[in-house]
Amino acid sequence: RSRGRPLRIVPTSQRSAASCSFLIVQLCAEYWEHVSQREAQLAEQAGRATKRAQEFYALRPLREHFGKLPVEGFTPARLIAYRTDLVKHRGHNRRMANRRVQQVLSAFKWAASRDLVPLDVYTRLTTVEPLARGEEGARESQKKNPVPDGAVLATLRHLTPRLATMVFVQIVTAMRPKELVELRGGDLVRVRGRLTYQPRDHKNAH
Repeated sequence: RSRGRPLRIVPTSQRSAASCSFLIVQLCAEYWEHVSQREAQLAEQAGRATKRAQEFYALRPLREHFGKLPVEGFTPARLIAYRTDLVKHRGHNRRMANRRVQQVLSAFKWAASRDLVPLDVYTRLTTVEPLARGEEGARESQKKNPVPDGAVLATLRHLTPRLATMVFVQIVTAMRPKELVELRGGDLVRVRGRLTYQPRDHKNAH
């Protein structure tokens, strides 16, 4: 909202990249709509829900700090300030801060491809180098070690037969929990006496 009035999103057909009235908050709204439509299509193809949270967490601080700024005014220095806020005030480690910056760049790249943002705005933003180890006091992500096999095996007897079977399948196949939960009988094909898992889709399919 602006001065008590709802924000008016101007249809794409009524504006151009040369317009200085296109604000960051509008870019975020249009990109989020694009992401939502894309994920809905993927969900329909896959027959299951997909996640959009990553883009949301990247766009929220961008909108909070720079929402009323024209897109032309979002300079590399402001992108660095966005990243610094993630590290200093939102607790992001170096890897996550770099990932959020890449997601913001993806939003600007998409907008530039639709003539919503001048191409040179996006090009300038790409000059920002990722945070290197030790820069800006960004902490490193902690290494996560696997649970000891003994602890896993000791847990099996406390699980229901179905859950125990799922855990055992993970042990022998190294499947991700998400892959195992989504596994259906129709995804299993017997080839020469062996069951082969052939999912309809996977994370690298698009």
